[in-house]
Amino acid sequence: MNNSTQNIINFRRRSVWESFDLGVHLVVKRLFFYMALYFVAVLPLYVLSTIIFFNNPTWSLVVIWWLKPMFEAGLVLALSKQALGEKLSFSGSLKSTWRLCFRYRIIGDLLIRRLSSKRAIILPITVLEKVTGERHKTRRREISYRTGSSSSMLMLFGVHFESILLYGCILLLSWILFKDLTQNFLPQQPFNLKYIEALADWFMRADHHWIWHVFNLLYVLVLSFWEPLFVAMCFALYLQVRTETEAWDIGLVFNQLAERLRNVGMAILMGFIFSGSVLVSDIANAETPPNRQQVEQTQQKSVGSKPFGRVESENSRIWKEKKFNKSSSYTHAPSFGNVLLFILIISAIGGALYLMWKLQLFKSNVEDEKPQVVERIFGMDVRRESLPENLTDVARNLAKTDARAAISLLYRGLLVHLIHQERATLRDSMTEQEILNLVQAKHIHLSEITERFTKTRIASAYAHIQADEAHILQLCNDYDNLTRKTSLREKQ
Repeated sequence: MNNSTQNIINFRRRSVWESFDLGVHLVVKRLFFYMALYFVAVLPLYVLSTIIFFNNPTWSLVVIWWLKPMFEAGLVLALSKQALGEKLSFSGSLKSTWRLCFRYRIIGDLLIRRLSSKRAIILPITVLEKVTGERHKTRRREISYRTGSSSSMLMLFGVHFESILLYGCILLLSWILFKDLTQNFLPQQPFNLKYIEALADWFMRADHHWIWHVFNLLYVLVLSFWEPLFVAMCFALYLQVRTETEAWDIGLVFNQLAERLRNVGMAILMGFIFSGSVLVSDIANAETPPNRQQVEQTQQKSVGSKPFGRVESENSRIWKEKKFNKSSSYTHAPSFGNVLLFILIISAIGGALYLMWKLQLFKSNVEDEKPQVVERIFGMDVRRESLPENLTDVARNLAKTDARAAISLLYRGLLVHLIHQERATLRDSMTEQEILNLVQAKHIHLSEITERFTKTRIASAYAHIQADEAHILQLCNDYDNLTRKTSLREKQ
């Protein structure tokens, strides 16, 4: 999607397979980071289940498998930050993963939705969008409908892939530890039932339970490799649905359309100019028509010469016509047809120029127009009277309890200042980056403060990275300085 335009993802419509490939690409770029993150997050659960079910290793394995969804939300949050170009911190991601283990709807994810193929795809709605109630139900229904059977296909593949990896690792470890037993199961060796019985008896002995816990640890390692890939592919499908339903790539399409229209308009203008120049040159170079006397003299010469030498006369009755005044000469006044032709040429050229002017206006920035003053942007009320009397004091108090609300209030105050003090022509369809670009182009003196506010707003609203209290207090001071300078300028 560049700041928050520094995304490492090109948001466009993709097929299901392209989305899966995008998810794999995201994880492979930081493979060991995600593997370590998941392994360290699950390790306390493995240790606790091993202690509780030491004499029943199978139950320990079941607990680890059943509680897998608890640790998927942290991966989604880390992937969203990576997609927005944010720098990932291992300690911060680990804390977020443990904190999100007890997120909203976790009970349902572990019970009625535990075996649902849509669980991981709708997880970003809970973790990133943070919607609840009816809105969550509507978003979940829309995401599930548009992903179709691709999530079921991915889950089916994941079950088989996870099992193959696990059994392969178990077989490899058994081969290394018990070569005298496992080598007899190779295809080139003759099948012998006694080796199967001996191996089973050895594993089932009470003093050999530790080997099953080693196998459980192998399962955790397999999950550390597969779970980031699975969650990333589901996250890429979620991004694909958002791009398709909300048209994140619509700006690129409009720019291409405007460029095409501009080229077509130029071709039309050149065609009109060329046609007009040809017509005007033909009219200017046209010969003066001869008068009637010259025509009669030429006619007499032609009739009297060969092969028209024989003259015959013939009498007949005809209608009487008015006599032609031989003294009158042909005037060079323009006819009605010539005047009409000139009018048409001039109108065509004028229409082409007007069309080019309209197209250039369409291509230009929206600030060249004079729209009505906008009242809501991003769902926020940006009327001057909607702000509290002392905005920074309210923001400072909110910074202690709700950093997200404090940042939103400060950013709303900046938008109100741009609209009503700087007369910036903002529109409700603009994004944060478009507003920043407008300020950098038309209001250069506010570029730095707008950039700081925009970065903080994007990180809070979309990446869910909340600034600390010190940073919010600094933004409050910046806002106070801005309003103070504006007041001094108005007094002068």
